[in-house]
Amino acid sequence: MSRRSAPPHVLAALVQLRILQGNRSANLERASQHLAACKRSGVGLVCLPAAFATGLSLADLQSSAECIPGGTIATFIRQQARELDAFIIAGIVERDGRDVFDAAVLVSPQGEVVGKYRRWLLWRHEKAFLAPGAPASAIRTPLGTIGLTIGYDLSFPEAFRRLFLGHADLIVCLANTFSGLAAPIPHWARARAAENHCYFLLCSGLGFHPFVGDEFMGESMVTCDPIFAQYELLRDGSDPGVIAQADHTEQVLYRPLHLAKLAHRRDKVPEYADLLDALAVPSAAAACMDNRAEPPAPDEAQSGLLVGDL
Repeated sequence: MSRRSAPPHVLAALVQLRILQGNRSANLERASQHLAACKRSGVGLVCLPAAFATGLSLADLQSSAECIPGGTIATFIRQQARELDAFIIAGIVERDGRDVFDAAVLVSPQGEVVGKYRRWLLWRHEKAFLAPGAPASAIRTPLGTIGLTIGYDLSFPEAFRRLFLGHADLIVCLANTFSGLAAPIPHWARARAAENHCYFLLCSGLGFHPFVGDEFMGESMVTCDPIFAQYELLRDGSDPGVIAQADHTEQVLYRPLHLAKLAHRRDKVPEYADLLDALAVPSAAAACMDNRAEPPAPDEAQSGLLVGDL
């Protein structure tokens, strides 16, 4: 479907679910109740948090992981998408042979898995338990072009630039972020929407992780390019890019997304073409993509000062 034939807006729902670690049946039952409410609201897109049915506990990964699309959780999502007649984005701990991935799926209203992403960026202590995926690619749908990301990806602008180059109208980040690490999350959500000229949805879970001993933050958000928000959505105020934000309670956050209108507006801004022009210069492209450069060595006086302070 072309941009011209895309719907003028789609009602999106972010299900901020309280996840019981390791309790698959209870999490699926609770998710089904929220999805039934979404159906009554006429949504076109529903998001569920990362690993929404099992939680992500490194000690229990082997028992939590399932194959996609044939596992119990993927089958549940596919059935729910058909019943809702809507797209669903949801997080699953995926097994593929001997490897386990922190994954997200995009399921169509026909119940087909039309997109899948495996988290690319892993926290250092996860690397002994999870396999890394590859950078995300944009997925074209009748709603618009969608990008999938998960949790820790949000910390890195590099995880999103391929989606920008793929003309993503909407980027979704499925997360379960500990409250003790929550401070920068709203700022990053605003930044990812602004720098990629898109809508950005953070679907964040709730609950308690007994191994870590911390709560998940919730605070799911809908943000968008602040220029689009100011000039097309006519939003005023000091923070026009924040469209909606949840609190710390279990809830469903609804918001209409004007994806076709945003794509039309983005075509008028110069950043995409300017970035391509810059990357067309071989030396510039190499410098941009080469992450192997060594940091400059501190001089002796600075090095001594740092050691002394420690």
